[in-house]
Amino acid sequence: MCGCGQDAPISPIKHTKEQAKSTKVYSASQFPRMQRDKSFLDYEIIHKSGKSVIPWAVAMESKFGEPNTDHFITHFGFPNEKENTWNSECFFGDRYIFTMQIQIAVDYQKKIVSLVGRPSFYVTEIISATPDGSDAVGRNFKFGEKEFQVLSESDWDFGSIGFDTAGPPVLGFDLVKAMTQAPRYPISLTK
Repeated sequence: MCGCGQDAPISPIKHTKEQAKSTKVYSASQFPRMQRDKSFLDYEIIHKSGKSVIPWAVAMESKFGEPNTDHFITHFGFPNEKENTWNSECFFGDRYIFTMQIQIAVDYQKKIVSLVGRPSFYVTEIISATPDGSDAVGRNFKFGEKEFQVLSESDWDFGSIGFDTAGPPVLGFDLVKAMTQAPRYPISLTK
């Protein structure tokens, strides 16, 4: 099994009054998600074709829910790219980001994606976030398909693959999530 090892327990971070005064503070409500738009129809069709070939992405969204899950293709819209990267990213526990990446090919004429590689999975634990959302500090854990299978069969107990997700919520995680999701077009593979 691959992993990062376990660190000592982490206490929740509390921003001091001085930190809050010295930095502009934003709220998650200042970063609304993109809204669906008819001009993105081809984008949606191509992404939704992933439902039939990327079962890991469907499983992740099924577990963590659409509002907490993003699906996007790195370098989408560049037809000369032979390969692109499919990304599925879930936010959970007010502290964790769970990401799956896999190399794909996009056929813009047929409006479908096909697999080129095998998936890699990452869990990022956010340990602290600045009051303005500009920086988040964390630790990472990488794993593969075998561990994903164990994870999904264990009812998504990350401890079953050697990563503890029992940390307390992180002050500012909602802002990190909102700022990360704001520029992403919402795609659901489960609707």
